[in-house]
Amino acid sequence: MRSMARLMETVDLYVGSGPDLVITNLTGHPTVVFPGSLRDITGRPGPRSITLTGRLYGESTLLAVAHAYQQATGHHLERPPLHQYLAEDLAKEKKGPEA
Repeated sequence: MRSMARLMETVDLYVGSGPDLVITNLTGHPTVVFPGSLRDITGRPGPRSITLTGRLYGESTLLAVAHAYQQATGHHLERPPLHQYLAEDLAKEKKGPEA
């Protein structure tokens, strides 16, 4: 925990992804997770998250950066077209197994 606290004194925050949450689980550093852009998952756009980890008691910095990112990009408003995917999957089921 002390090593992580010393390391975090050298940066304002750390930008990562979901698997980086283990850092905060082990050290208690604050983290905010928010939506990023959609990415290709098996040929379809799917959600991606961004993780910001900050200094101890640095929650206000993390929230300010996350808010600024969302205001600048609008990624938090994007939604994958689930109704389209469900319709495609249903059509495939009706056709039956491929020969």
